[in-house]
Amino acid sequence: MRVVELRNVSSKESPLHYMREFNAVAILESAGYKSEIPLAFTVERRPVGGPEISVRFIEEPDWPLVPLLRSVKDMVLDLDKRGKLL
Repeated sequence: MRVVELRNVSSKESPLHYMREFNAVAILESAGYKSEIPLAFTVERRPVGGPEISVRFIEEPDWPLVPLLRSVKDMVLDLDKRGKLL
């Protein structure tokens, strides 16, 4: 199982300048089977260290939750480092 991409990434207004909230659709693939799962995630800048990423699935995924969360968080962190989350 792997997260192929995050589509339709849109940001939500947040009154806190160190916290950014987003909605997206995760495209998942495993053994030729593809699935789309809507999700919301937050990227919070901490004063020390890297950002803290929280993920919440809008619909219940049919995939194992722990590896799925790890994959989505890694992809969000990569997008944030490359400056793709605006």
